[in-house]
Amino acid sequence: MLKLRWTNLSGLVPLFLSQLTNLNFLDLSFNNLTGSITLELAKLTKLGALHLDRNKLIGTIPESFGAFIENDPDLYLSHNRLTGDIPKSLGYIKFTVIDFSRNQLTGDFSMFFWDK
Repeated sequence: MLKLRWTNLSGLVPLFLSQLTNLNFLDLSFNNLTGSITLELAKLTKLGALHLDRNKLIGTIPESFGAFIENDPDLYLSHNRLTGDIPKSLGYIKFTVIDFSRNQLTGDFSMFFWDK
């Protein structure tokens, strides 16, 4: 577990985090992280929760996040500046919690209501 919320972190989401392959909880919320969400985070297939909410992240949600299918994590991306379509690969994950609020995402989100 790695919790670094409310620590005033700034800059890009650190790439080294993708090397922590046994990580099951990552919370970087309530910081000043900028840039796009790194594709490398999809390597954390054991995650049960990913909190990147309340930062200043931009760009799209990586299609590679469909790799989280192994654990069906809670995904918190709210209160950022994310844009673009919601990746179709996320439709195969049985999320308990998913929060994309306060972004500028587009596309069809009905995939989250399919019977999986």
